[in-house]
Amino acid sequence: MTATRPDLHAIQTFYDDEARRYYASRYEGSSADAEVWRTRADLVLELVGRVDGVALDLGCGPGVLAPRLAG
Repeated sequence: MTATRPDLHAIQTFYDDEARRYYASRYEGSSADAEVWRTRADLVLELVGRVDGVALDLGCGPGVLAPRLAG
């Protein structure tokens, strides 16, 4: 039996599209997830404040908190 090679372009396109859908559903608009994210980000900024210098966002997501910390 011969193994077929995966279509790497199709796989990359799928995950790129999925990343865009994930980002939009979690961080944009008026969904419950987006509201929770904004509330959490506001609380972090209230606790930590703005950062002068280097900030590393070690979350499991697209790195949306670091720019807000930097102002």
